[in-house]
Amino acid sequence: MPNISVGENLPNFELPDQQVSPWNLSGQLELGAAMLVFYRGDW
Repeated sequence: MPNISVGENLPNFELPDQQVSPWNLSGQLELGAAMLVFYRGDW
């Protein structure tokens, strides 16, 4: 994955959500704005 700086657009990606259903950025952006948060875990 390329380095991304603040203010840059992300490339499209797909990951499983909490119910293991596919979630992709382009599909979410069709519905409106999105915020990506990196949560490193619950330890």
